[in-house]
Amino acid sequence: MKAVLAGAVIFCVSFAVYAINLDDYFLGDDFDLIVSFEGQPPGYFLALLYSNESGDVWKDAGVDPERGRGYLRPVKIWLLKLDRLLWGIDSRGFHWTSTLFFAGNVWLVFLLLNLLLPGREHWAALGAFCVAVHPVYADVVPFLTAREELVAVFFGLWAEIVFLRHRRDAGRSWPFHPLFALSVMTKEASLAFLAIALGYDAVEAVIRRERSRAWLARARFYAPVVALLGVYMGLRWIAFGNFVGGGGDPTSFDSPSAFFAFHARLFESLYRELMFKEWGVGWLLAGVCGLAVAGSVFTFRHRRRLTRDDAVALLFTGPVWYLASTLLVYGVYFSSRHHVVALIGLVLFAISLLDVMSRTARVPRGWQRGGALALAAVAAVAFLPATIARARLYDRASGVVEEVRHRIERETADLPSGSVLRIDNVRQLTQPPFYFGWGLLSALKKPFTASDLANRSLVINRRNLTLTGSKQRIPRRYDLTLDLDPFASPGTSEP
Repeated sequence: MKAVLAGAVIFCVSFAVYAINLDDYFLGDDFDLIVSFEGQPPGYFLALLYSNESGDVWKDAGVDPERGRGYLRPVKIWLLKLDRLLWGIDSRGFHWTSTLFFAGNVWLVFLLLNLLLPGREHWAALGAFCVAVHPVYADVVPFLTAREELVAVFFGLWAEIVFLRHRRDAGRSWPFHPLFALSVMTKEASLAFLAIALGYDAVEAVIRRERSRAWLARARFYAPVVALLGVYMGLRWIAFGNFVGGGGDPTSFDSPSAFFAFHARLFESLYRELMFKEWGVGWLLAGVCGLAVAGSVFTFRHRRRLTRDDAVALLFTGPVWYLASTLLVYGVYFSSRHHVVALIGLVLFAISLLDVMSRTARVPRGWQRGGALALAAVAAVAFLPATIARARLYDRASGVVEEVRHRIERETADLPSGSVLRIDNVRQLTQPPFYFGWGLLSALKKPFTASDLANRSLVINRRNLTLTGSKQRIPRRYDLTLDLDPFASPGTSEP
């Protein structure tokens, strides 16, 4: 009963953190992705199993399957289509769905910690609370396009819970495989969840000094996974003519210096850039690292008091989870929203370490609960201001985008089809919160703009042409020029 109550509270906290974004409008890539499937027949959505997620929308920008580039993420588009069917073009329904998946992420972290630390709901609740309020999610939850992170992590964490229950003779193994497939078909980086499972098996087999027969028994679990991976890679080959796809961004998987630089930047972003850039409190990073080192030293010195389960939990949530979760992201472009799984692993490790330390030091259960509550308060003070500030940034951006789109539609209502329109000073940022991002023209098409302006007229915006790589010739004469200077932002004014 305590676990259910604690989980319910954490679930509600997850919604409360991003309540300000529940009525936000669309931003950036949201417009392009929804336009990509608008009016498409059912067969189109089936074809997403072996074709690019956004169709031809980003072809000018280089995301072109004919050039071996693209993204195989059908589950993400299927969910957007389901929202479109349920809510029409009301963005609030889309945001409720995304926030529900976020709350599901937090709930699954709670369940996972309860599984790793049975009977210690106070530590599980603390870990889930830290995930709920940490600002790494602040670039994910308010941005509908970033829903892929939420959905992929949701299915991936669920798969890991099924896996761990099976390894502890408390559940069947087969649900792992469809859940893992759903995660990978939402985002390819979810292959990390397979590495996490393999790492757990390796650690447990070594700690328990299992013989070859036991290793073979463990290996049988992965036979269906091998088949799934074969099918998945085949679909990628059909879609792009290669296994890599992507957007043509440069990678550095073969660079040791890039490897170490990535991890330094990751920790900097998790514990400084995202949290304290605005108020300059840099001491917490040193404090967290110091406590982690001190805790690790304390635990090592008292290692004889540790059980094998303790050793497995620490190694699994520590080096195994961290290395597995960063294996596929260190060589691509850096974005804080790529590192949700790594952040979850760091929280799992910190909670596992706190649990082992408190039991090793024989801290009474009541004191442990009090300590967990105090640490939750510290996490709220450290994380929530930056998280809420980031959420408000997206909220303000969505308000600007909605007003600009409505203004353009109002002022072009009487423009005849075939007209040539120039729009200046529209916010189109390539960094969060994006505003229109690359999707200005999609925002001026159906279903977003009833007049279907960008399809029935030629709309020119120089910055948009640069961002999308379009080869559109600049007209000499315009039937109408709109200057949206009141909504301009630094660095976006046009000649």
